[in-house]
Amino acid sequence: MNIKYKVSVVIPVYNGDKYLCQCLDSIVNQTVFDNLEVIIINDGSTDKTPLICDSYAKMFSNIQVIHQQNHGLVATRKRGASIATCKYITYIDADDWVDTEYIEKLLIAMETNECALVISDMKYEFGSYSEKFNFAILPGIYSGEKLKEFKNKYVYADRFFSFGSCVCVGGKLFNLEKYKVFQNVVPTELKIGEDVAVTIPYVANLNEPVVQLQGVYYHYRQSDNSMVHNKSNPRRKQETEALYNCLDHALVNNKPIKDRLTYYKASMLIGLMKNNCNLQHGLKNKCMEIKTIVEDSANKAIINHMSFRTMNFKYKIFFSLFKWNLWIVLTIFIMLTK
Repeated sequence: MNIKYKVSVVIPVYNGDKYLCQCLDSIVNQTVFDNLEVIIINDGSTDKTPLICDSYAKMFSNIQVIHQQNHGLVATRKRGASIATCKYITYIDADDWVDTEYIEKLLIAMETNECALVISDMKYEFGSYSEKFNFAILPGIYSGEKLKEFKNKYVYADRFFSFGSCVCVGGKLFNLEKYKVFQNVVPTELKIGEDVAVTIPYVANLNEPVVQLQGVYYHYRQSDNSMVHNKSNPRRKQETEALYNCLDHALVNNKPIKDRLTYYKASMLIGLMKNNCNLQHGLKNKCMEIKTIVEDSANKAIINHMSFRTMNFKYKIFFSLFKWNLWIVLTIFIMLTK
């Protein structure tokens, strides 16, 4: 273990020259920068990213840069964790940035409470305006019975489309060795839900306290180009199934959390159906795509396991049509409510 530095900060980046300097400046301006081991992994960028990375490494002895061929986010995160030498690890996306006290706040909470996870509140950044994440879990220390409550609400906060806290890998300080256990089993080919595939199993298997910080320190730049927001992804079905399989495998011995995860899977189904409608031309083709999804036995099991009580009227209609196998009406409903 590295005794000089306390926190490994890993920044995966691919063609990120537009925002990378803002991200790196926010890191070198940290109040505890001298206690950080900063690892930038350039995942085969073809823009000015390699030059920017190398320039920061030349200026600061505690920044190292790894240049590699493009392997994708999961493989890059795994490599970062394998290189990290500190007790704790945090990830920052190359288009995000953090406040100057961000890592200090995380570190103090981690060491003071002897916990294995500290979570910061986040802000969505949309360019001209920002919006704070609103979650059901309040700031505080969660241990014992309160930790069980935290785990349940983290996955599903008793309201559809609602997590108890942020499920992104960013905005968190992890225990490195515990983190690697869950990151290393995520398939490198996973292209959707890469964060959820790690954070939910990590939280579900914790015995140590968790701290939810008071205050917003992490700024998450919202992009419409991500795999999740891309509404015309021809591989969306395969990617969604791969994520389901990954989570089911990781939570095979944790039925309470796995049951609550049903609502997350249902939200992914909505995205899948909207995506497949956008890929098809003509009402008949769209209907046949929705019919295939509705009649899939695994998808039926998800819907049959849900309670519609906490949903708003729109989603109650959506899943009722799904449950009743009214796929033609459901297709039209999806087209009208994009």
